[in-house]
Amino acid sequence: GLLHPIVIDDTLTLRAGGLNNVNIDGTGAVTMPQQPMFLADVTSAQNDITGDETVYDIVFGADVIDRNSDHAHATGIFTAPVTGMYLFNLNIDFSGVAADHTRIIIYSNASNRNVGTFVQNIDEIGTSLGIGSYTMIHEMDASDTHKFQVRIDGGGKEIDMNDTTFAQGFLIG
Repeated sequence: GLLHPIVIDDTLTLRAGGLNNVNIDGTGAVTMPQQPMFLADVTSAQNDITGDETVYDIVFGADVIDRNSDHAHATGIFTAPVTGMYLFNLNIDFSGVAADHTRIIIYSNASNRNVGTFVQNIDEIGTSLGIGSYTMIHEMDASDTHKFQVRIDGGGKEIDMNDTTFAQGFLIG
């Protein structure tokens, strides 16, 4: 469709398809209210998910924000609505780490690329393992999917994922 620029109260708005797609205010700040992004929370602890080398698909209790309804929190799967570069971030918090657990692998899996990061010697950290942020950029085609997974090795299936875990994803270019 055609772009329809509108200027109201020092704000330039570019509309297409009946939607405000780009806003530029008098200070030069640019916002894109239709830009794909999500923020999802684990709303209750998920118990005994890994620890015995089980690869666990991280699922969420709710989407705090889900522009365009691209993220299915119950499955943890984000579907890219358009081709582009996407940034994904996971903040994960575990408890139940035992002395026999040896490492954690966090996977950021997309249709075009799967990436895992390792943290060794987690048994030396103690019973609670909070990992700040894990971030990855993926090039995705329209309809490609992304999900986070986690695996902890060396012990029993007794690791819990706490309700302070959250993830987010954004189209960045």
